[in-house]
Amino acid sequence: MLLGMPAIGVRFDLNRVASGNPELACWKIFWRAIDPESLVDANLYEGSSAATLAGEENVCCLAIQGANSSIVDRVRTALAASGEFTAVCASPMFAEGQLCVRERLPDAGKVDAYGDIIGRGRACHLALAAVQEERQGAPPRSQGRRLPALRGKNPPRSGLACCRSSAPSRTCGNSWRLSLPGSFLGRAESCTG
Repeated sequence: MLLGMPAIGVRFDLNRVASGNPELACWKIFWRAIDPESLVDANLYEGSSAATLAGEENVCCLAIQGANSSIVDRVRTALAASGEFTAVCASPMFAEGQLCVRERLPDAGKVDAYGDIIGRGRACHLALAAVQEERQGAPPRSQGRRLPALRGKNPPRSGLACCRSSAPSRTCGNSWRLSLPGSFLGRAESCTG
């Protein structure tokens, strides 16, 4: 996280979050309360709080940082009004400014100009896709629905397959897709060679 930029950490008490994948569950609660298009150009972070790592609490912290301080206000207002969040929040609910920056959380992505998440934060991507499907009344992922594109600078190299072939090939000129559980599609990248 960058010093001097407005930031807010959204704190979840993991003892209250009922899930085998707590980061995914926390991001789902977050995306149910916040529209990603309201966070354009915000950087996203996720991880255990410093006090959790020291054995003093059991908290997952999702942090949002952007050049515009209105992003912090939007996040605080939306989540404070969310009954789902207040049922699982830690005390204090938020870490703001330098208290948030001191958490030193790993990067989870960035919201681009279209409200899409770019970067490598898998839980963040999966949670947003699940919440978008909930809002559309779509069947669960297990029923063959495709998730939105995972976009980023360089998609992971493992699991790449040509979109017109089931075998990895870098010579046909077709686009690439990621072959991950849940039919997660990667950004288009032409084959080279």
